[in-house]
Amino acid sequence: MEKSFVARALARGLVFAAWADGRVTIEERNFLQEAFDKLPHLKKEDQKACLSMLNHKPLQSEALVAFKELRHATVIEGDRIFVLDTIRELMAADGVTCSDEADFIQGVDRIINGDEEAFYAEMSRLLKQLSF
Repeated sequence: MEKSFVARALARGLVFAAWADGRVTIEERNFLQEAFDKLPHLKKEDQKACLSMLNHKPLQSEALVAFKELRHATVIEGDRIFVLDTIRELMAADGVTCSDEADFIQGVDRIINGDEEAFYAEMSRLLKQLSF
């Protein structure tokens, strides 16, 4: 799998994580900017597209693609651990991890670590949580 695909999938997953509580704080924006700058293999055009997604609630179709790509990109256990750890750091960037954010983390865990049934159940639940 191309490393740029994995980097883009992680970046897009982080954007949706930032929207988990219905808003994106300045601390979360700053965290993402720094994280994207440090993320190896993230193409500049993908970084720019991900950052622009912070300006509006993402579309449901964007979320569906992003969740599928994230699952496909995290076949290695180390990548799955990295994704979950980075999402936790993002959610703590503003000093508070609310219940919606905690639920989102659990959902992403089930999406990338669960079987197909868990994937579709959690994807459906997270789409409802993001309230498109």
